[in-house]
Amino acid sequence: MVEEDQESLLYGAVFGNNEKPVHVSCRVGNVESEGLIMVMPCSEGGLSRSVTVMLAEEEVAELNKDEAIMELEPVMVLAGCEMEH
Repeated sequence: MVEEDQESLLYGAVFGNNEKPVHVSCRVGNVESEGLIMVMPCSEGGLSRSVTVMLAEEEVAELNKDEAIMELEPVMVLAGCEMEH
């Protein structure tokens, strides 16, 4: 486990004038299984994380009903499916 004061290698990159990246993204294509979950460090550092979840459409609907997840007040960005409110 990464300690709180250690910086992620993703955000440890340095560009001209010692500037660090504001955002780092990764892409995984052709997911042919039941889904994919990626947990990545955030630019805020510490224990903050960005979670990307690729699921079947019917699984996304169930995710919205999970009380433990909804208590974390996630920001959900949906692409590729239509959700009823």
